[in-house]
Amino acid sequence: MNTEQGLRNLEYALKHQGVDHNSSEYLDFVGWSRELRESFEKEKRFAGLDQNEQVRRQSILRQLDNLALNRTRKSFLDLCLTQMPLDSDQEFAERRSGPIPVAQAGGSDFDGQTPLSRKNQISAMQPGPIEIFFSYSHRDEELRNELERHLSILQRQGVIKSWHDRRIGASKEWEGEIDSHLQSAQIILFLVSANLLASDYVYDVELKQAMGRHMKGEALVIPIILRPCDWQESSLGKLQALPTDARPVTTWRHRDEAFLDVAKGIRAVVKERLAKKT
Repeated sequence: MNTEQGLRNLEYALKHQGVDHNSSEYLDFVGWSRELRESFEKEKRFAGLDQNEQVRRQSILRQLDNLALNRTRKSFLDLCLTQMPLDSDQEFAERRSGPIPVAQAGGSDFDGQTPLSRKNQISAMQPGPIEIFFSYSHRDEELRNELERHLSILQRQGVIKSWHDRRIGASKEWEGEIDSHLQSAQIILFLVSANLLASDYVYDVELKQAMGRHMKGEALVIPIILRPCDWQESSLGKLQALPTDARPVTTWRHRDEAFLDVAKGIRAVVKERLAKKT
């Protein structure tokens, strides 16, 4: 069963029903498609998947099945067995960019027995996720973890990938790793507190580099105000901050509401940058 054909059919249905490419429904579809392709490629390289990866694949297939039934009244399995409308084959063959590109004939088995063999070419044609860099004080690590959890839907949709210094692997040179990701990130979040402002490395190195890229239009710097502090007098003070009205996260009655407000603000920025990429 040709999974790639099913994805193409479903993307064709979404397009011709006028689904907005920035809508959560379409972004979910893009994320699930990417994860499914990566799953088949990983199974091919490592001769199998572990139990968690198998469960995740089945979860993705169920999500695609629900979307297919909602939009086409066919199951995703049916779409994997259905030839596309005659006029759409040429359209897909000619289109060389976009969230779901053309795959060659042969495809993959719906049950994962014959993985996709062209994942690298497909990935190159897809808009990549927006890289987000977290600059923070380790004293605020738990608040950073909470924010990451609120951004997990964007990560599952495949539209963002996050990085912070806790991701530096063993034997890696930490300063070089931080500098590399500061230069590659498209969005840089400063989790602002007195702890962060008191850090010489953050203030003298990370903030200067980030603001330099922000001024050149290479990246977007967003202050996330965690705790009350005199941040307006720093170079971050001239930037639009989150949450709404720059109200510090720790002063909200319900902290989840504060982080939800931040997550919605970041989602809006990500959608805008993805729109520019397409």
